[in-house]
Amino acid sequence: MSRDEVGARHLSALADLASLVLTASDGAEVAKAAVAVLQALLETETVLILRQLPGQSDYSLEVGADADRWLPPGTIIPREWYPQADAAGRSLSSDSVSDLACDAESTPLPNPVERPPVSGVVATIPGETEPWGLLAAYSGSRTPLADDAREFVRAVANHVGSAMTYSSTRQTLANIINESPDPCARFGPDLQVEYTNAAMVEATGIPAQTFRGHTFRELGLLESQLDGLEAIVRSVFRSGHEREAAFRLSSPLGDRFYRVRFVPETGTRSTVSSVLAMSRDATDYQEAEAERVRLQDELLEHDRRHGDLVERLVSDQHQHWKDENAAANYRTAVLNQLTTRETEILRLVADGQTNPQIAHALNLSAGTVRNYLGRVFPKLDAIDRTQAAVRAIDLGLVDAAAGRHTD
Repeated sequence: MSRDEVGARHLSALADLASLVLTASDGAEVAKAAVAVLQALLETETVLILRQLPGQSDYSLEVGADADRWLPPGTIIPREWYPQADAAGRSLSSDSVSDLACDAESTPLPNPVERPPVSGVVATIPGETEPWGLLAAYSGSRTPLADDAREFVRAVANHVGSAMTYSSTRQTLANIINESPDPCARFGPDLQVEYTNAAMVEATGIPAQTFRGHTFRELGLLESQLDGLEAIVRSVFRSGHEREAAFRLSSPLGDRFYRVRFVPETGTRSTVSSVLAMSRDATDYQEAEAERVRLQDELLEHDRRHGDLVERLVSDQHQHWKDENAAANYRTAVLNQLTTRETEILRLVADGQTNPQIAHALNLSAGTVRNYLGRVFPKLDAIDRTQAAVRAIDLGLVDAAAGRHTD
């Protein structure tokens, strides 16, 4: 096989591993595939993926194969059993590989390996902040691996490290979501529910197994808001961008108000494979906001009524002033029409005196008094002396006239 053909096979295998990193259920699935790939393409009898035990100096066999036999995972490998890995772990960076010259008599490998290796290569598997472990590939041949094969091992080790980090991150996220007090759900491309956390089950009263494989429409959830929910989920699948919306859910917990973030989850080729809906119960906030709005409306209504009252009082006062001014103007107009003698006679009429009494008091004849009253009545819009007296008192004409001098 030519070098170009070997290189093409390596690139194809690495592309498949990269795709598997995004779609595998866990990192162990990628690690097992990496072991199979190295055995097949490099013709190495033994491939070990060793995990550095946290806080310890030993390794644990995560995945391994010796020729056609898969090795039991979980085997503890002390450093004194494996000095080559120990040295590699201390000296290698996350993107380096190192040859291992093995002496089966002086540095035996762990018991699961039946055939003593002669040569091999080891690469550091990177982690988030420090090396996750080691990838070792051994052969019974004394011929060291070529440079392109060593680079291939390094690339495979990096893919395994990515898978372990991604798997750990997904598991951490899954734990956070599952323990969240707020409902969360994952939607597939056909809007079917792929996952719900415990809070979603509690909020809806629908068992988790009933959710899976069904849409909200089939489950009869959010009926009045369903079109909006489906449109948002579809837009996240199309655009790959987050969206946020608010929904009210009638459930066994009562009516609850949720703010929901719709987060795209990418799969192979960076396409959106699912949408995670993470909600936040904002019922208390919404109720507080509704109460605030209600109180504000009450205050506005109170201010409006107060304004109307002030406006009415001002209007009444203005009308009162207008009435007083009109009365004063009318009084002035009437006074201007009455002579001093007519005013004196009107005052005496208001005092209840008869025409003869008035005539005697003013040294006039009774006929003259009668003539004066005949001229006064029309000026006061009165028809008799009684009405004239009442008008004079109402208008204050009698009091006003009391201090005036007689002719």
